[in-house]
Amino acid sequence: FTKPWRDGRLGAARESLERLLSVVPNHPKGLYLMGQICRTMNMDAYAIPYFERGIKASPMRAFTRAQYGRFLLDIGQSSAGRAMLEEALKIDPDLIAARAWLASIKASLGAASPDTASGESVH
Repeated sequence: FTKPWRDGRLGAARESLERLLSVVPNHPKGLYLMGQICRTMNMDAYAIPYFERGIKASPMRAFTRAQYGRFLLDIGQSSAGRAMLEEALKIDPDLIAARAWLASIKASLGAASPDTASGESVH
C-alpha cells in the first residue's frame, strides 16, 4: 500500500489499505496511513475515525495520540490537537515528537519560552 502512495496513486493506496483493514481492522500502521491518505486527498472528515480507531485499539500508545494531535493541528483544531498531544505526554513524557509539536503551537501563539524551546517543559 505504500508503493502506490509513493507513486502518487492515492486511490489505489486507499483501496489497498481498505483491503488490509478489512482483514486486520486495528492494524496500527494501516489506520495511521489511511488517515494520512485521507488527509492528502482533502478528506479530513474521513481521516478522523481512523485515528480514533487507532487510539481505541492501542490506548496506551503515546505516538498514536501524538500523530492524531498533529493531524488535528494541521486541520485547524488547535485546542483538540493540543489536548491530544498533552495526553500523549502523560503516557510518555519523553516523546520528543509530542514535545516538539506542542512547542510549535506555543511558538505560533507567541507563548514560547526558553524552556519550551529546549523541550524541558511544555506545561
